[in-house]
Amino acid sequence: MVNNPSPSSSPPRLSRNRRSRGRGLRTTSGCTTCRKRHLKCDELKPICGLCKKAKKTCSYTQQQTPETPSTGTRSRQEKRTESLSHEDEENATCTPAQLHEDVQQHSLHLDGDIANITQTSPPSHDLEPPHYETPHILSWEYITADDNGAVIRKDTSPQQQEHHQQHHPQQSLDQLAAIVAADRDNSSTSSILHNNNFPTNTAQSLSASVSVTSPGPTVNAATIRWFGLLAHDAARSTPEISTVLDHTSNGTVNGTENDYRKFRNFFFARAEEENVDVSRLTPLERATRIVDQEQPSLLGIEGEDNNVHVQAHQFEEQLWQSEKPIQLLPREYLLFEHFVRRVSQWIDLFDPTCKFSSYVPHLAMRNAGLLNAILALSCRHISLNPSLAASPEIPNSDDRSYRDLALQYYYQTLHYVQKAMQYSSYKTSSELLATTLIISTYEMLNDSSKDWQRHLEGVFLIQRSQVIHGDSGGIKSAVWWAWLRQDLWAAFRERRKTLTFWTPKRPYSSLTPFELAARSVYVTAKVIDYCSREAMNNMTLQERVDQASYLRKSLDDWEQHLTVEFSPLPTMSHDNVSIFSPIWICAPAFGVAIQVHCVGQILLCTHEPSMGGPDQFIKTQSTVKHCIDIICGIAITLNDDASSLMSSQCLYIAGMFTQDINERNCILDLLDARRKHIMASTWKDTNIHNRILRNAEAKGYGVIAAIAYNIEQILGLVKAAVKARSPLIIQFFPWAIEVSDGLLIRTAAEAVKRAIEAGVPISIHLDHAQSEDIIKRATELPFDSIMVDMSHYEKEVNLSKTKALVEYCNARQIATEAEPGRIEGGEDGVMDTAGLEACMTTPEEVEQFVATGVDALAPAFGNVHGEYGPAGPRLDFERFAQIRSNVNGRVRLALHGTNGFEPDLMKECVKAGVSKVNVNRLVLDDYYEHLYANAGKMPHTQLIEEGIEKVVDLTVRWMEICGSARQA
Repeated sequence: MVNNPSPSSSPPRLSRNRRSRGRGLRTTSGCTTCRKRHLKCDELKPICGLCKKAKKTCSYTQQQTPETPSTGTRSRQEKRTESLSHEDEENATCTPAQLHEDVQQHSLHLDGDIANITQTSPPSHDLEPPHYETPHILSWEYITADDNGAVIRKDTSPQQQEHHQQHHPQQSLDQLAAIVAADRDNSSTSSILHNNNFPTNTAQSLSASVSVTSPGPTVNAATIRWFGLLAHDAARSTPEISTVLDHTSNGTVNGTENDYRKFRNFFFARAEEENVDVSRLTPLERATRIVDQEQPSLLGIEGEDNNVHVQAHQFEEQLWQSEKPIQLLPREYLLFEHFVRRVSQWIDLFDPTCKFSSYVPHLAMRNAGLLNAILALSCRHISLNPSLAASPEIPNSDDRSYRDLALQYYYQTLHYVQKAMQYSSYKTSSELLATTLIISTYEMLNDSSKDWQRHLEGVFLIQRSQVIHGDSGGIKSAVWWAWLRQDLWAAFRERRKTLTFWTPKRPYSSLTPFELAARSVYVTAKVIDYCSREAMNNMTLQERVDQASYLRKSLDDWEQHLTVEFSPLPTMSHDNVSIFSPIWICAPAFGVAIQVHCVGQILLCTHEPSMGGPDQFIKTQSTVKHCIDIICGIAITLNDDASSLMSSQCLYIAGMFTQDINERNCILDLLDARRKHIMASTWKDTNIHNRILRNAEAKGYGVIAAIAYNIEQILGLVKAAVKARSPLIIQFFPWAIEVSDGLLIRTAAEAVKRAIEAGVPISIHLDHAQSEDIIKRATELPFDSIMVDMSHYEKEVNLSKTKALVEYCNARQIATEAEPGRIEGGEDGVMDTAGLEACMTTPEEVEQFVATGVDALAPAFGNVHGEYGPAGPRLDFERFAQIRSNVNGRVRLALHGTNGFEPDLMKECVKAGVSKVNVNRLVLDDYYEHLYANAGKMPHTQLIEEGIEKVVDLTVRWMEICGSARQA
């Protein structure tokens, strides 16, 4: 690293701290590596001192000095470019050469060079971030993409290209992405298309597929690079691809158009078939194909120049956006909801507007690429959670099924992005930004840390090309800060510098509490840079001391500007208070910000040179211990999803510097609790009653929910479920609680437990709980679900009471069901509503009851409790279809009043979307007839045994009719 002169001897600094863009510094002497790094070489042979220290390849190949125009002939634009201030540079779009150098500076996979930060002695009063050297500027003609979609220079040596290709296997899909995303400028386009790395036949069709509103070569190159990473990882996850296409030595593809179609079919099943029945595609698949068509001509748009560009941009957005919100299948809704309710909270930790849980989902409803990325991330998260991986949303579901499904959505994301890149408006859209961050999070949860790190680099390139940073505002800022948090952890693990070199301009006094919390991540990122291998190897002792002093002032400056929101609140003692005292800071984001700040303090204390002898060592250990106490004290009180991930990372770092064995064990316990909290689902996800009904909805069958009045019927129902390998719901009326004081329910729970151990899911449900007292009694019994039936009240009272009692049950982790409207009639053991007017369920009531938090609805659409009249059931299936459409997978639908149903009518109800089928006499009639015919005529034990078998046989028959047999 270049040693900086002292402030007293150095000349006044120029308006920007960068080398000349002309001949440059130290580019004509020394070894090739030092010339490239612009360092003063001692020219020792065979390896110079700097290369030996940095463990770099040293060579003395003769330099070819190209002819350059004289200084006097340089254009006015070049001179103006050289005079840009450092602040102006941050606010201007970077050039392709800068982008290329950014890749080389920050990538672990390109040449391995990381640009050196010009370390200056920190000022004594005003804190200024370190200044970064800016690379030379080349024209766009010198920038192209390799076979993996990565940005490279044309003048790269053959040895460098060979090294690059070894680290980036060739993938033809990346070439296509580079071609589609190329700049429209004729000269720039020509320089790319005529490169030997691309097939010649692509040049003819490029002009028709590139937008008239191209965002420029830098944005194109960044998008190409990111897409190359995306396609490479997807292709590497599918080894079969290597058997489909034959690559030539220069990366072009040999084979017919049919070969290419086979290649793309790996990424999007059925999408490339010529005679696809579109009606068989899911709504999401159809939306993903919206970009398959070639881009139409925009030459028909006329008007003033500005209006033309605006109209062209709006017209383009219509081509890669869905005209209407994409309809989700039940399974897709569950995955989508999982992202909104769970995963997005990690991303939105420091964002008070919660862009990824409030704004991004709305973007996704009209953008198939973003929606596929969201579903892929949800599937990957679920696959890592054993309890959720066993959840029954997917046929034959297990953790492997979720991983496969995640890869399928990943491929569909790839297909959409590849096609949408022909539109320039997409390459600078909020949808693409959100997609890149979500895919990066997907890689974070995936198995390969290298893939994740390369995706972080890809997101960095796109942000850099569009001058996106922490103060950009809106979704851009949300993406940037979420990306920085990921990069901070990756950089710590890899002992490298973080990728960002943006410097905040706004003073702490102008920040909101949430912005101040986010700024702690930035300050700690600078500490991570200080602790990197590069900084430790390339800085002198005095430079490290000076830089540590600057960083300590930065940490102290942040702490001095904390607002009252960061102050601890009173809290009750915890079990492990003897080791760490709990510290409760509300909101959790502020507590995590304090934890991140303490991590910065710990890392700085343990990596700065110790110049004060034993006294400073003791002081350092005291500071580290104090920070560890704060991190762990805050972790004790955090119990939310949003903070779990980053708080765990802080705990991990704190544990690395803990010496006391009891403290280490306590930190391990906290980490285990955080891990379970991160990966564990909510109780609604794991509740067996909800899981049974979600599985039924996803697979399109109905689950028998049978009333039991005695132990014989309980045994018969359980035996039927085991015999048919069918999920089952055993129901009780409130009468069973009152007459047996709960003993019948506890007996059923014991019988159900044995069936569950045999792999047959059975839940216990209280049907038609019509008073607050009985509901509260039921929550103390082993019920998995309770029907809060306030339908005997008027509509407004029904809704308000239902909402309050649902909250009461949810607090005790019991699923709930409600009845919007009123189903006429009554049954043995439940209040008869025959004296009240039946009320059909309306779409408005559906929305109101879903808002109460219930898990299932029992709509009134012509069904009645008890017996039907001579005319039989008269069901309004049109009304039911409207109800199901309004519900849209948010809750499951139950069918009440099935006495006297014929098998065909039951099948029609299941086909219409009924998941829970309440039955009474349908499965008990044979049992009662057996008792009537044989009571007093055979031994009592025989009567009971044969009665149980009657229940078994009839229940199995209806399980077959409803389609639940063999689904367990």
